[in-house]
This record gives sequence, C-alpha cells and structure tokens, in this order.
Amino acid sequence: DGLPGSDTYVRSTKGFQNFVYAASGNVDYTTNAVTEDALNSRFAAIVEDKTDPMDKFVIVCHPAQARVISHFGEDVVRTTQESTVWGRSIQTFKTDLGIEADIIWTLNCSKSDLFIIDLNKVELLEFRPWQTATRTFQTDGVDAWRQRVLGSYGMKVVDPLLSHAALAKLTWV
Repeated sequence: DGLPGSDTYVRSTKGFQNFVYAASGNVDYTTNAVTEDALNSRFAAIVEDKTDPMDKFVIVCHPAQARVISHFGEDVVRTTQESTVWGRSIQTFKTDLGIEADIIWTLNCSKSDLFIIDLNKVELLEFRPWQTATRTFQTDGVDAWRQRVLGSYGMKVVDPLLSHAALAKLTWV
C-alpha cells in the first residue's frame, strides 16, 4: 500500500479540502459521481453566493475523474480534429451559465474528490524561501559532498466557503 491511487497514499490537497469542506461550504456529498448536472449545480451555488462569475476558475481532480469529464456528450457532440489523431480529451468545461473552467488533473488529488477553485481567491505564500544547503561528509572513510534544496510554501485561501466548491465522496471509476 501507499501507492498512488490507494487509500493510504498521502495527498497534498488535504489542507485545501479542510477549508472547502467546512460547515456551509459548497460541497455536494450526495451525487457520488462526476456529472454535468453536478458540476453545473456547484458553479450555480458559487454564483448564488455572490462570487463574480468572471473570475478565473479551474477544476482540479484525479485523472480518473478527468477521464469521466472527457466522455461528457461523446454520443451527441462531434469535434473536429486532425486526421492523424484519435481519441477524445476535454480541457475546458463550460457550464450552463457560460462560465468556463480549465480542467487540471493531478495524482495529488484523491479519486474521491473534485475541486472547483476560484483562482482569484487563492494565493501562493512563501513560508521559507528556497535555500541551498551544502555539506562535506567524511564518514566511513568516504568523502562525500551533498547538497539539498529547502523551501516551504503554502496556499492562502480567501472565502473558502463561498468562492470554491467540491464534489465529495465520488465513486472510484
């Protein structure tokens, strides 16, 4: 265990998840699947909470959920592509309200979660700037020179309960 995709794999979206999943957040725990209706309802909730629909939004999810989105409307929508390319990929989701959100998939996001993030309401914070530490060792009769890079960053989340949303407890596909 401990492999990507397993229940014990450490994800790096946990901090953001805690903010968005707080009481009264725009989280759907009941749908259990990524659907157009589920995404549209989360975007509608964000707009109803008075978040500017002109903000830049992204959808962050596991690759398995991104693949589900790529199959939206495949039976009714025809896309034109190069004759030497086969396959289907959707990089942007457009809601029924006209809001567009790029889809970003990452293995750092659990298969059970999908996040809608308002990029105007998040910021990268530097806790400890990047530093290079070097040291020469002479242990066990071996001369060694080692170097490591240290740094610490986090994310500042503004208005987590109203400007962002999530689909939670998604069924693994």
